[in-house]
Amino acid sequence: MLPNAGSLNFSKPVSGLFFSIITGLLICAGLVTSGALIYRSLTTHFLFIFLCAILFVCTGLYQIRSKQPILYSLPITITGILLFYTIYNSYAVSELLTYRHIYILCGYGLFIVVYYLFDQQLIRSSFLFTSMWAFASLEAFVCLLQYAGIVESLNSYFAVTGTWNNPNITAIFLAISIPSLIFVILNPGRIPRYIITISVLLIVLALFSLKCRTALLGAGLVMMLCGHYQYNIIGRLKAAVKKNNLILVGVVLLFITGCLFIYKAKQSSSDGRLFIWKLSLLMAADQPLTGYGYGTFERNYNLYQQHYIADGRATPKELRNAGNVNMAYNELFENLVEGGLIGTILIVALLVTLLKLPANILISAKSTTDKVVKQRLATGISSSQLAYAGIAAFILMGVTNFAIQAIPVYIIFLFYAGMLAANAQVLTADTVALGKTVTKNSVMPVFTGMIILLAGLIILYHQIPVAQAQLKNKYASELSKAGKFKQAETILVGLKTKLYNSEAYWRILANAQVKQKKYQAALISYKNAQRLTSNPDTYHESARCYKALGMLKDAEKSYLIAKNMEPTRFLHRYALMELYTTTGQRDASLHMADEILGLKAKVPSEQVYFYKAEARKLIGLRTAEKHIELPFMNKYQR
Repeated sequence: MLPNAGSLNFSKPVSGLFFSIITGLLICAGLVTSGALIYRSLTTHFLFIFLCAILFVCTGLYQIRSKQPILYSLPITITGILLFYTIYNSYAVSELLTYRHIYILCGYGLFIVVYYLFDQQLIRSSFLFTSMWAFASLEAFVCLLQYAGIVESLNSYFAVTGTWNNPNITAIFLAISIPSLIFVILNPGRIPRYIITISVLLIVLALFSLKCRTALLGAGLVMMLCGHYQYNIIGRLKAAVKKNNLILVGVVLLFITGCLFIYKAKQSSSDGRLFIWKLSLLMAADQPLTGYGYGTFERNYNLYQQHYIADGRATPKELRNAGNVNMAYNELFENLVEGGLIGTILIVALLVTLLKLPANILISAKSTTDKVVKQRLATGISSSQLAYAGIAAFILMGVTNFAIQAIPVYIIFLFYAGMLAANAQVLTADTVALGKTVTKNSVMPVFTGMIILLAGLIILYHQIPVAQAQLKNKYASELSKAGKFKQAETILVGLKTKLYNSEAYWRILANAQVKQKKYQAALISYKNAQRLTSNPDTYHESARCYKALGMLKDAEKSYLIAKNMEPTRFLHRYALMELYTTTGQRDASLHMADEILGLKAKVPSEQVYFYKAEARKLIGLRTAEKHIELPFMNKYQR
């Protein structure tokens, strides 16, 4: 039964307070990770979509009750088209509805709702900037505690990660939050100056301790744009270039030097991304119009890479840089692969439209006599410019790393975008903003409110059972780790309907079945996992099942797929060496042993030493049998 909108208090002060609290919780939720679910980030995902759904429900109820005229701007129209295209793509191309699709759809919905809330003045930019600044300062404080060794990092490979286990996400979040820091510096209100000074130091030190080049680029762009707003840096630079062309040469040389420094700072990482971008463009050329489907980049990329390597097209340098890839590290390329040209054109159109909005924001207040419009234009410039700087940084960071998949970063971007789009609107019919249509018919506002309300209710209805099933999935995983495989399998079988499109579910179920030597059942589970992911471990474990069932050709095929997905990983080569030895394929086993000995470990470990020792042992035995000396023997003799 739907809530009775007429019985609720929808006065603007009360509604504004409530909506402000929800938006503040959304910013906080982006930084909350937990081990309660199978992946720490899955907790953040569910917090995000549930808070979005609650916000949609409340916004819908408010709109139904208030019947406010709807202002349709060009960015909102494009977002609406993107939303429907994503739904079409998920069913017609991906033929799936995964957590990734829900995340994308909630993001588009949040942008539309935030735009509406700002337009109705139900949330204020001052509150939003202050909230961002407060949470960014707390996150930076956590980073410095980790750097000092007081708080343990969430990733053993990095000393500093923040509340996420990936330091890049934390760093990019801090970078995109810098406009909020600048807002607080310029508008401190009741915040003591020493608190602001401490927060500046915390955020700057945390950014450098996280060692993320992308974040430093984004932070630099924000500072440059804000400096331009304050001191007209770009205008002064243009004037200086007109007077002396050598200044332009100096700027170009400085830019090239900076790019080379960034590339050389982590050359192997840079080369790896260049290889990912190359293959992404090749993939996009194969499915140009609608792409491979949203949420399927990881699966399709790794399969494409293994074919590329198996066909012998990879250079030695590309083989060194290839590995299991989860994202394109370039949002445009990833959109091109997943959504094709249609999706990419829509995304680019939305971003370009947002970047063109300041032309509307900077309309002179003298062009209208309306007092409300004058106030809106006068107060919107500062916050809009800061939002613009944040959006520009998001775009820059999105073409050198991942930004949309970083939940806290994406949330901040959506707030900036909604704020900027709303501030570009003018509230009188005689002053027309870009692409705006004012609807005065009372039917359309109510209908719009019902759509927003229904969207929120559908998300809650669909996702609450999924979240509950994921909690049970985690519990089953813990049972499996404790050796209670039968009990874990019993729980997991009951979750099949709710978690059919969860790769983690199928992998956990397969693992429990393998431990009980139910190899045929495990293979079915692994195949279901491979519908959703191309994680090399699923192919490696499938190969072990085939081997146990005596299906050695299938085992070899799966091991080779895993090896080509992770050319620098020793495990798959060692498994192939063992398989070839068992089946009497001496030349193949020697060749694999030679590859193991020639492969350089990225991270030396006892396990790597074991693989190399076994390879040496095999080569020694085979050469003794044949009474010949192989050319690579002396190289690896101890």
